Amino acid sequence: MKKIGIFIDCENTSIKNIEENFKQISELGEIVISKAFAHHFEEQYKKWKKYKSLTKLIECPKNSTLMKSSTDMTMALHCLNDTKDYNLDIIAILSSDSDFIPLINILNSLKKEIIIFGVSKSAKMLKDNVSNFIEVIH
Repeated sequence: MKKIGIFIDCENTSIKNIEENFKQISELGEIVISKAFAHHFEEQYKKWKKYKSLTKLIECPKNSTLMKSSTDMTMALHCLNDTKDYNLDIIAILSSDSDFIPLINILNSLKKEIIIFGVSKSAKMLKDNVSNFIEVIH
């Protein structure tokens, strides 16, 4: 059975279909790790806390001076480390953010199957460099 890791960019993912997304992903193998990244203390991300049974919430604090979140970098580093540590076969990324293209390039070089759940307006380069792009409604 293939080992799957799920990595959720809460800042760029709709929570509406999260249970359906997990169901789709689980049909491909065993979900061995799932993490959701955001500044979970902010009001708009508190709703993710009700999904703690599905995914581990990873706090990504904002730089108070720049008001810039560290979500993308934190998620990319966790994804690479977990891919190695759990010997993942499939990486599911829930995000439409083209900032993850360098991560996807590295995962491709490691011969990993990559699935993106993203919106239709996602960058063509993002869509073209993954094993499977699944369009979601935002």
